[in-house]
Amino acid sequence: MTAWVNTLLQGVMLGGLYALFAAGLSLVFGIMRLVNLAHGDFIVLAAFVILALMQTLAIDPFLATLLAAPLLFGLGYGLQNQLLNRTLDKDILPPLLVTFGLSIIIQNGLLEVFSADSRRLRAGAIETVSIPLGGGIAVGATQLLTLASAIGVILILNYLIHRTEIGRAFRATSDDPEVARLMGIDSGRIFSLVTAVAMVVIAVAALHLGIRANFDPTVGPARLLYAFEAVIIGGLGSLWGTLAGGILIGAAQAIGAKINPEWQILAGHLAFLAALVLRPQGLFVGRREAVAEPRAGSCTRWCARLRAGTIAHLARCGAEWVGRLVSRAWMSALRCARENLALLGRAAIRSSLPARSAFERSKVGDEERFRVEVGTRSSRHLAVAAVGVGALLVALPAFASRDLINDLIFVLTMLALAQFWNLLAGYAGLVSVGQQAFVGMGGYLLFASTIHLGIDALIAIPLCGLLVGAIALPTALIVFRLRGAYFAIGTWVMAEVYRLVIAQFKELGGGTGMSLPVSVTNQVAGIEWVKALFDVRTSAARDIITYWLALTLAIGTIALVYLILRSRHGLALAAIRDSEDAAESVGVNNFKTKLWVYVVTAAATGMVGALMYLQKARISPDAAFSVLDWTAYVIFIVVIGGIGTIEGPIVGVLLFYVLQVNLAHFGTWYLMLLGLFAILVMLFAPKGIWGYLSQRYGLALFPIRRRLVERMGATPPRPDT
Repeated sequence: MTAWVNTLLQGVMLGGLYALFAAGLSLVFGIMRLVNLAHGDFIVLAAFVILALMQTLAIDPFLATLLAAPLLFGLGYGLQNQLLNRTLDKDILPPLLVTFGLSIIIQNGLLEVFSADSRRLRAGAIETVSIPLGGGIAVGATQLLTLASAIGVILILNYLIHRTEIGRAFRATSDDPEVARLMGIDSGRIFSLVTAVAMVVIAVAALHLGIRANFDPTVGPARLLYAFEAVIIGGLGSLWGTLAGGILIGAAQAIGAKINPEWQILAGHLAFLAALVLRPQGLFVGRREAVAEPRAGSCTRWCARLRAGTIAHLARCGAEWVGRLVSRAWMSALRCARENLALLGRAAIRSSLPARSAFERSKVGDEERFRVEVGTRSSRHLAVAAVGVGALLVALPAFASRDLINDLIFVLTMLALAQFWNLLAGYAGLVSVGQQAFVGMGGYLLFASTIHLGIDALIAIPLCGLLVGAIALPTALIVFRLRGAYFAIGTWVMAEVYRLVIAQFKELGGGTGMSLPVSVTNQVAGIEWVKALFDVRTSAARDIITYWLALTLAIGTIALVYLILRSRHGLALAAIRDSEDAAESVGVNNFKTKLWVYVVTAAATGMVGALMYLQKARISPDAAFSVLDWTAYVIFIVVIGGIGTIEGPIVGVLLFYVLQVNLAHFGTWYLMLLGLFAILVMLFAPKGIWGYLSQRYGLALFPIRRRLVERMGATPPRPDT
């Protein structure tokens, strides 16, 4: 019994650390509705800043944290003011992708400066001091200090938000930025101050992270996931909720480690998923802090001045309250009027058209005057050129080197992944950072079906796609409880759950992975025919078959996406992307539309994953479920090429391949360059390279928009008499 009490106590102390991780994230989301994907990397960056100050000035970590706090405050203010404020809009994608790029830059920058070695912030004798509580129960001084720091930070943040002038500005800006701007509040400055305060909280979190455990430049994403889980469990924007959520995650991890040390991280993720299923709105949703549901700052001011008893103060407060009320009502009325006028205008246009729309057929006498076209001159030229290029690619193994074939396998598989991620995020609005889950599951299902069931690899690939689609269905029912940027991180958590679960199966190699036996790789259907046709060895023949399969998948992916976007389902996706509420109002079932897109893209991603790991012939959990290899690169391809277009991923994957061939030998500098390039594209050409060219020159190689064209020589309508 004492052992379990100690376990729970250790979990509570660990929860204090997770609450420190989550407090800054909760504050930023509560005010700006911004999820910073670089939040965990900022914690690690702060830990290295503290370490550098300790080593340079020969001081203890607590004093180094005091010196680091103003530096991080300035960094946060400048970063928000000069970069992140430019991305804030109704669309969640720009800030999400910019912070994702920052995450890559920070990780690789720290690797370049500090190497991959683990570090620790040495605090002296306090690290080993234990405080006995009686009955054989004791708690470490550093652990207790961490929990006390978490409670202290939350108390200070609550005081700042509820009892200070700047806190009232925070609440007003969070409540309605437009009205706050009318009242003279500079929202950009407020957002910068919020991020600066969050960076100071991050400094405190980094201090306790470095004292309690080792850290290295790559541990930031895991810190982000713990913080995210604590925020969701506690309730979005609830500061005290983050403490409760952190304690729940910490206790679950402690219990999991008590049962089996390999279950520690998995138990925390499973506790988060259970809380998400049972109470997706969070534990403290009924009484969330003002960060999530701000109250008017004028109420606090009115009460204070009423107690002062002066008529002048009371009059000014009343005037301010009325002004805010009128301004808010006026802005709301303008928005409603604008939306209603747009709806009435569309309804009037629809009612004025005959049963067969004039956009489809308008007859004057015996002639059709108008026709609907989708294709363009450039698209017709592309169709002719595509036939020749396709024939060339099919015949390429006859004269290309094996290295080129392997490079093209990578390009074609990445193109297929990018097209489906683009369909998911660019059209359905489902920005997923967890597609590596389906890549990994496709790879592992291929290994399981070929090794343990003896299924031929060519048959196993489509079978793996179907099974991954079936796995995606219950996954969607969980992650669809989250929206926007939190959906993105929720998919990442699910990918981590799959990685940790797969690592438990010793039959699949456990955490170290496994290789495909030669008997499987050398007996792929058709391999003898390819060997005879091209007069090559078995391994080269396998690469040729894999290349043809990758080419088929890439072409099939483009064709499938094009047909979907040309259909009524494509119109529904476009409506959802533009406005979910408006799409629902015209009869689009948002949930079903998003669900089938999510499942279809997951199944196709699983097929691509199975094909890639057939070619690699070795798999491990860390590689198969890598967020960098299978999601970060795909996001980069889509962003620089042009999200929301079919041509964009094609341009993006070609540019990515060129950059990789020429810059990959630079190592971490190459990855930092990719992150910086993605940020610059999102800031200055948010529609990507192809989006810029298409808008400037009117290019459309895969047109999906319908245009009304007047037939040549059609007789104009005679005027009514």
